[in-house]
Amino acid sequence: MKEFINKNPKLIFVIPLGIFLLLGILLLFFAVKYPENVPVYGWITIILFVLLPAICIYGFIFGFHLSEKQQRSSEAHRNIITYSKQEIWIHKPIVDGTYSINWSIIDKIVYFDYPGDDHAYYTFYLNDFPEFIKNEKQWWLNRLFPVNVKMRKFTLYNDCQNFYDLPEKLNEYLNVVTDIDFADPRKGILISKKEIYKSGYTETIEHWQPSRDIKWEKILFQRSDNNA
Repeated sequence: MKEFINKNPKLIFVIPLGIFLLLGILLLFFAVKYPENVPVYGWITIILFVLLPAICIYGFIFGFHLSEKQQRSSEAHRNIITYSKQEIWIHKPIVDGTYSINWSIIDKIVYFDYPGDDHAYYTFYLNDFPEFIKNEKQWWLNRLFPVNVKMRKFTLYNDCQNFYDLPEKLNEYLNVVTDIDFADPRKGILISKKEIYKSGYTETIEHWQPSRDIKWEKILFQRSDNNA
């Protein structure tokens, strides 16, 4: 069960929301059947119990279309990873700072791409804590709740800028060669494709048969005596 949840992390949110939605529908049923017993605030509560979980479930399963302005704002808040001979930097606008991870403290890097995940990601296993460099200007919440840097496991998702440059940089700075293929393993054979034209954009719906030779995890780097 745990492995199934790990491969389908949306269920962690969808299942509780589904329970709230069913509860809301049940309350709505009794409210319609016995309306004289339901005050105004009761109707508001029941409607919220139905609408909010339904909207959230729709968002988790199908997602929401972002306007061009929202997309630009989202782009400005993307994480960025940059590389040098000594270290990598992970710039995180949401915490107003940058993680500095020296190559020497990285013991292992694993690439994950499970079918139930929205994003592929790297997990860095460290033998020491990374350094955190704060921006000069800090949002008041980030000043109030400092970032915890005492961690030896760091996850980086593929919505991060320069994410796919990591194998090349491993080769350049650590002389580590990897034959990783970033092609989506869920897209083996295209079964059907449909384009729906909506106001301002085109939505493309594709159905794929997954590749038979699927590897959801791949070790990109593992420290040894030769890497030290």
